[in-house]
Amino acid sequence: SWIVMLGFDQPLNMGFDAANTVGSHITWLANNASKPGREGQEVWLLQVGNEWSHDNADRLPEEVIQLMTEEFNKVTGNSIHQPTFAQAHLWPHSLSVNPLLKGHLFHERLNLGACGDWCQFARVEGAFISGSSMAERVIAEAEQ
Repeated sequence: SWIVMLGFDQPLNMGFDAANTVGSHITWLANNASKPGREGQEVWLLQVGNEWSHDNADRLPEEVIQLMTEEFNKVTGNSIHQPTFAQAHLWPHSLSVNPLLKGHLFHERLNLGACGDWCQFARVEGAFISGSSMAERVIAEAEQ
């Protein structure tokens, strides 16, 4: 999917730090500056949906920035502030298309496991849940 980063000199005061969207080419957006220990310029990360990204994979990053800035403004109601910094990157393997929907994989005979967002669901939260699931399995195996 296309990932777009928009930086603003002034806080946008959106009233939220992250959101999944419905009815938009932007499927997820987050204020990167809201993370602990992050100060300075407000930076919003936009994840563009797989279908739009696939259909527009040949676009120049500058075109994607323009289109997704307009989409960001529409989704958030931002009509005052324009980004002072923008970057776009096509990340072809950013989302698992068909995640396994199980916490992790584990081969008992080899005592080998695998985990990640592709095991659970395609977000960092999915990777965390999968990793926690794997950790619980490793601890259980060590206690036997």
